[in-house]
Amino acid sequence: MASIGEQFKKERIAREISLEDVARETKIRVSFLQAIEEDRFDLLPGGVFTRNFLRAYAAYLGLDDEELVKSYVQQYPPSEEKKVYPLLVVEEHKSKRHFYQIVIFIILILILGYILWVNGWLFKGENASTLPQQEMPSVVEKEMAVPPESLEVLPSIEDTSAEVSGLNMELRAIDLCWVEVSADDKLAAYQLLQPGEKATFAAQQRFVLTIGNAGGVEITINGKRLRPLGELGEVKRSLILDAENWRQFIVEDGQ
Repeated sequence: MASIGEQFKKERIAREISLEDVARETKIRVSFLQAIEEDRFDLLPGGVFTRNFLRAYAAYLGLDDEELVKSYVQQYPPSEEKKVYPLLVVEEHKSKRHFYQIVIFIILILILGYILWVNGWLFKGENASTLPQQEMPSVVEKEMAVPPESLEVLPSIEDTSAEVSGLNMELRAIDLCWVEVSADDKLAAYQLLQPGEKATFAAQQRFVLTIGNAGGVEITINGKRLRPLGELGEVKRSLILDAENWRQFIVEDGQ
């Protein structure tokens, strides 16, 4: 019985289709297609990527993709495949959330203390409770209009977050592509993105990207869209976007 790779190669040759034609239509690298036809699955990314490559190639040739994937899984059980990491959404650093919580707590304490002080429940200098009851509203309005010097005016949460340094990146697939993303030298994603699918990441210093279809993904950093880092179907490895160099890739207005 013909192997998985032989079935692909036999059908492709029978249809008089070149590997370049298949790569152009399926967006799978020629080297990956060759690896499939030679049964060299160790040269593929493994896991869901390999199975999706098999499905896409089989569908293009009109072969039974489910049967071919089933044969592949039987010959190469998941335990023997390369370890593939699911998409990990990089969460906001816990210390930042704790900081916001502390700021809100302090503001609430200051507001509560201020209200108690104005209403004469706290004493500072003269006892506020000696003021005539009918004058209290005017005193409250006056004091609320001009905060006492002892009350520190803290920046709002919105202002504070705007000053936080770092990089926020969004990947939006405009074509089928697989990506590997490291944020601050930690693996954040190893994922196949379908057209229209988005993934967001955060880092303090830098991202390192490997993109299987460099022209098939749109990259935005801190709200600025970057120019394509390669052509459709082109694989780009170990691309570094850090706090100092990412701005040189920004798309100029009008482009």
